[in-house]
Amino acid sequence: MRGGAITAAPAEESRHEPRHEPVFADGEGPTLGLLVPSATYYYPNGVDYPNVVDGVRAVAAPRGARIVIGLTDYAPTRDLEQIDELCASGADGLLIASANGHYVPEATPERPRATGKPFVLMERHPEDPYEPCEFVVSDHRQGAYRAVDHLRALGHDRSHAT
Repeated sequence: MRGGAITAAPAEESRHEPRHEPVFADGEGPTLGLLVPSATYYYPNGVDYPNVVDGVRAVAAPRGARIVIGLTDYAPTRDLEQIDELCASGADGLLIASANGHYVPEATPERPRATGKPFVLMERHPEDPYEPCEFVVSDHRQGAYRAVDHLRALGHDRSHAT
């Protein structure tokens, strides 16, 4: 999967020296709460949650971070309950892939914000486009463009639909 990211930080902030991340011994680092609809199922919107969970673990492990996973079993009503449970479990920050689909209701970002815990929505946008909220999403439009451009570069110049 390919994607891209655009920083939400103002340009002057991104010119600072790179941050050096602390390295902790196993179990001594931060605890990261990960909310996903399923840890084993390929979600219909194209997100492979087992790969997402594995990716979070792969990045967290060398940093000594502990991962706590909250599952909603695709029940949107469980999102807030799971956010509360992840916060109560000692999560220092949250990664949230809501069961609500691509756009999360206002209550979803409000819940962790009320606790003061940092959070990022994964493959989700806030319902309100002006919501001050961090989120990451796949760039499907760019991926489709690159796929078509690749086929054209291989000499395919028209559709051969059957």
